[in-house]
Parts: sequence; C-alpha cells; structure tokens
Amino acid sequence: MKIKEAYEMFSSIWRLYRKYSEKPITERYWDVVIGEVDVIQSEYPTDLCKNLLVAVLGELERKEKALVR
Repeated sequence: MKIKEAYEMFSSIWRLYRKYSEKPITERYWDVVIGEVDVIQSEYPTDLCKNLLVAVLGELERKEKALVR
C-alpha cells in the first residue's frame, strides 16, 4: 500500500469514527455503521484496514454501553 492510499484509508476510517461517535443510537444505527464499514473494507482489503475498523467498532460499542448505564 502506497502512502497516499494509506492516508486515504486512515482518513476514511477517521471520518467513520467522527460521524458515528456522537450520533444517538437508534434501531438502524448498527446497520448503517456496518454498511459503511463494509464499503471501506472492500475499498481497502488489507489486514491493517480490518484491524483498524475492528478497533473503531469496539470503541463505538464501548461508548454505546457507557450511554446505557
């Protein structure tokens, strides 16, 4: 992966996190998030991308659980 492509991948993942980290959790929240994750993963089919997306999903889930408490 060239540095420009890596930058674009990291930027896409950052935008995903920024977009959903403060959105209210609705019934469709996870469907929409997973749909966008799938798009990013298909655009950058690397282990690095997968690992970063898993980390972001984990953080979003942690935030959701903190809100429920």
